Amino acid sequence: GDRDNDDKKKDDEPKIEVAPFVPSANRWVPKSRAKKETTEVEKKFASDGVTELFEKDEIERKMKSLLNKLTLEKFDPISADILALANLSKWETNGETLKTVIEQIFLKACDEPHWSSMYAQLCGKAVKDLDPEIVDETNEGVTGPKLVLHYLVVRCHTEFEKGWTDKLPTNEDGTPLSPEMMSDEYYKMAAAKRRGLGLVRFIGHLYRLNLLTGKMMFECFRRLMKDLNNQPSEEVLESVVELLSTVGEKFENDSFNAGPATLEGSALLDSLFGLLQQVIDGGEVSNRIKFKLLDMTELREKNWASDKKDQGPKTITQIHEEEELARALKQANSRSNSRRSNRNNSNRNSSRREGPPPNAKDKDNFTSTRSFSQRSQRTPQKEPEPAPALHTSASTNMFSALMDNNSDDE
Repeated sequence: GDRDNDDKKKDDEPKIEVAPFVPSANRWVPKSRAKKETTEVEKKFASDGVTELFEKDEIERKMKSLLNKLTLEKFDPISADILALANLSKWETNGETLKTVIEQIFLKACDEPHWSSMYAQLCGKAVKDLDPEIVDETNEGVTGPKLVLHYLVVRCHTEFEKGWTDKLPTNEDGTPLSPEMMSDEYYKMAAAKRRGLGLVRFIGHLYRLNLLTGKMMFECFRRLMKDLNNQPSEEVLESVVELLSTVGEKFENDSFNAGPATLEGSALLDSLFGLLQQVIDGGEVSNRIKFKLLDMTELREKNWASDKKDQGPKTITQIHEEEELARALKQANSRSNSRRSNRNNSNRNSSRREGPPPNAKDKDNFTSTRSFSQRSQRTPQKEPEPAPALHTSASTNMFSALMDNNSDDE
């Protein structure tokens, strides 16, 4: 009854009118929905009236989406879509779209060092297949694929000269900061280190694909050697190790002309490893860095032969093939081990049955059973020699023979 009365009271109360919700003008709208809300009038088209052009932020969004999907299995179709975006620069005079595409590839390669070889291949495909009609008014005489190389070299050189220590968090007085684990500063330091070493590795893979010349790589080593002369920091030493592990084998056999002289990569590496040996002998670096430098020295002594060469990105097919090969190798080793153990057991059993070899004087020959040892210790008895045969006739017997002998004696 009380519940019914309460319901009646609620029904009798006057209802309060609430104004409908009005979206604000600066509300957040997903980009996918915002794109649908745009009208056809806002779209930009090239002079042919068919090709749609995009703003810089739209190119960045499309590039991030494509690079996130890029794998070795999907390399061909996704790289074709990326090249289609880059080729939109042929409708421009300043190469703005191509710059944005190269910038996004560069940032992604630095942020993901493990995949830097794949992003270097993407740059190589852009150099090979880009529309040669693309121009940039600020770089006269450089068009098409050469423009890609120009943007890459300038971007890599700028970041390499700055280094990545300036991106590390510091104290108010500028001294290095030792952040606590899992803090914001810790993650900033880890990201700066990952991108710094990723830049060095990306430069190395560009050089391995001949997108950067030996002279450019010589400048990179010269820049690092300059820092090695003045109490090098661990960041510099790690950059040296990363660059050597990526390009050491190729640079060792490379040479290039510098005016009238010819510079050999092996000669520069001799000087570089001499500086590294001084750092190792000095003992002023941590054991972690010291062992990295020692490993790199041993790697060069082994002619850069390492089991870690193929640790880059792989296709699913390659992974399955490696697993199958490892499984087959493991089975072959197990079968050979089982055959070896069976052979040893059979040899042991046969030796027990046959006993020691004929040479009983050898002190290393032991009998396997007590009965055999006892038998071997007994001296063999000589058989009695047969008595001489008596020259008698068949009709006489032993007694008659004796009687005859007695009669002869008489």
